[in-house]
Amino acid sequence: MGCTIGAKLFNDKQILIVFKNKDFKVKSHTDELAFEHSHAFGVQGVNLRTKKTAGFSIGVNQHGLVAVNSNILATPDSPYDLITERIVLEAKTIDETVKICEREVKGRKDYQWCNMVVATPEQLVALELTSSELATAQSNDYLVRTNHHIILKTNEDIIDADPDKNRQNIEHSKIRFNNTNKILKVASDVKDIFSLLKSHHEAAICRHGQSSTQDLSYTTVYSYLITIHIEKSPKIVFNVAKGPPCQHRFVRFNIEFPLITEKCKQIKQYYPF
Repeated sequence: MGCTIGAKLFNDKQILIVFKNKDFKVKSHTDELAFEHSHAFGVQGVNLRTKKTAGFSIGVNQHGLVAVNSNILATPDSPYDLITERIVLEAKTIDETVKICEREVKGRKDYQWCNMVVATPEQLVALELTSSELATAQSNDYLVRTNHHIILKTNEDIIDADPDKNRQNIEHSKIRFNNTNKILKVASDVKDIFSLLKSHHEAAICRHGQSSTQDLSYTTVYSYLITIHIEKSPKIVFNVAKGPPCQHRFVRFNIEFPLITEKCKQIKQYYPF
C-alpha cells in the first residue's frame, strides 16, 4: 500500500483539514464503514497480510480528533489499523494519543510498521511506528507522511525485506513526501488541498496503476478529505471520492455525533461504494 496522508491547520480561517489518498495494488476496492460506536466514525483498514478488514484506516470522533495512517512494512504482526482505531475511540487530545501509542509499543503486542497523522483543532502529531519503536513530531501548522519514516532510521531494514521492490517504493515515497510538503506549506485554503490530492507531479500523488517505476502499479482507490470548522461545537465535513480523485467527484456529508441509526443510514446512502 502506498498512501499519502497529512493535515493542515488554517488558523486564520479556523479550519482543520486532514487528508488521505488510499493507494492499493488493485484497480478497485470497496470501503467498509464502522458504525458500532456513537461517538466515533471510521473507515475500516485492511490487513495487508490477510486481506481482511481490521481497525480504522481513517477516523474521526466527537472531540474533533482525526487519525489517518499509511503503510511502511507489512510484517506478520497485528495490523496498525487497530492502534488507529483505539486512538479514535479513546483519545481526546494529542497527549492522550501519544500515551496510547507508547503503551502499545512498550509490549502489549507487536504491530506492522506504519506512519500516522493525528490532528485536533489545537495541534497535530505525526507518529512513526515499528514493532518496537515510536517516534513523534508535533506541529501547530501542517504535517505530511507517506511510506517511509522521516525520524526513525528504518530504510535499510525496509529494503532488506524486499530489496528490488522496497528500494523503488522508498524513492517514490520520498518524492511524494517532498512534493506534498512543499504544496501543503503554501496552501491557503481547502481548494488547494483538493488540488493536491488530484495532482500528477513527479511520483504522482493521484495514482492510476500504471506499470512503471514511477507509479509501481498502485491505484488511488479512495481519496478522503475531512474538514473541521473550529467553533464551540465543531462542524465535521467528510469528503470522499472513489477511484483516482482527478477522475471522480467528491461526495460530501456532515458527521454529527452522537451517531444514531438515521444518521448512519444517510451516510451509507451518500457514501461511494
